[in-house]
Amino acid sequence: MSWGLGLVPEQAWEDPDTPPSPYGADPATASIGFINGKAAGSATPLIWAQAQYLRLVRDLQAGALLDQPSITRTRYVLSGAPAELPLSISSPAAGAIVPAATTQVSGTTSPGARVQIAAGQRVCHHATSVAGTRADSQGRFQATVPTLPG
Repeated sequence: MSWGLGLVPEQAWEDPDTPPSPYGADPATASIGFINGKAAGSATPLIWAQAQYLRLVRDLQAGALLDQPSITRTRYVLSGAPAELPLSISSPAAGAIVPAATTQVSGTTSPGARVQIAAGQRVCHHATSVAGTRADSQGRFQATVPTLPG
C-alpha cells in the first residue's frame, strides 16, 4: 500500500479500480480515481501510520505485543469479547431499498436490550442516519429511521 519512498496513506482503497471522471464532470459526483490497494485520496504521509507500521514490525520481531496498556489487555484479552445478543429484523427485508422519507424497523432481541439502527446510502454521499430504541419486556423493538434519498 505504500509507494515512492515507502510512505503509508491514511486509508487504502479496497474496492475495484475506479477511473477518474473526465474534466468538467459534475463536482458532486466526480471521482478523483482510485486503485485497489493504493491511497484513497487521504493525506500522505501520516506520522501515526508510519509509527503503527513500525510498532507492528517490532511486535513481530519480538513475538509479543511490546506496547499494550494493562486496561486494554484486561478488558479485551483477559475478560474475553463482549457477549453477543440475538437479533432478528422482521421488517424491512434485508437489503431493501425504501423510497419513503422514513422507514419503520422492527424485530426481536433480548428483553431490555438497547438497539441502534443505522440506515445508509450506498451511492454518492455514503451518508448515514441513526435511530435508537430499547426492546420491551418480550424483546420486541420498533423504531422509525430517517431514510436518505437514493
